[in-house]
Amino acid sequence: MNRSLRVALPAAAFASLLGCAAQPTPFDSKAYAGALKENGVSVLVYSERPLFIHTPGSAVGTGLIDELTKPDGTVVDLPSVSRLVAQSLRDSLISQSGLDVAPLPDKLLPAKDADQPGLPAGQGKRFVLKLSIPINGLYYRPTAWSTYQYMMQARGTLIDSSDGKILWQDLCKVGGVSEDTSLQLERTEFKANDGAKLKNIMRQSTRRCANELASKLRVTG
Repeated sequence: MNRSLRVALPAAAFASLLGCAAQPTPFDSKAYAGALKENGVSVLVYSERPLFIHTPGSAVGTGLIDELTKPDGTVVDLPSVSRLVAQSLRDSLISQSGLDVAPLPDKLLPAKDADQPGLPAGQGKRFVLKLSIPINGLYYRPTAWSTYQYMMQARGTLIDSSDGKILWQDLCKVGGVSEDTSLQLERTEFKANDGAKLKNIMRQSTRRCANELASKLRVTG
């Protein structure tokens, strides 16, 4: 499937999606800081799904658009927000918490497997950090139908592979119902200059999200 082509959900379904995230599990740094620094962390990164575009016609089933295909028939190549968030979070855990965090894997895991329990075999380290992207989309502004605002959520989960216990889990959120002009662009700008504005918004969002996750998973002691 063309990675820029999505059928958007009705508004009610979208609202339901926002409310179905797993409950946060606060991190007990005092209990696990020593073991984390001694054993290090492996990273699993799950690919984001194709960019989700919610249009004014979505509620009546006509929300099918392909605004990222260029005149020559090629598609704007968007960055992987899951990889960008994971890389920024890894860098923060190394620089701020002094952890031995393994390099990101070359291959991203399928998005559909992100919520599966358990871990793939052979992670190499006792502690495993999973990173997935529940939401990655553009949503039109109700009072300005040609204006879209980017929204992204990333979920981080730290697991002790020795017993499968979740030591920490939380979401970072960028965008939402409230207006944020730094995340907005016009529909005509989706593919302008090879999608430069959209790509910049996505990269900016991944940095914001990673900083939020890093602040919640701060290893001290």
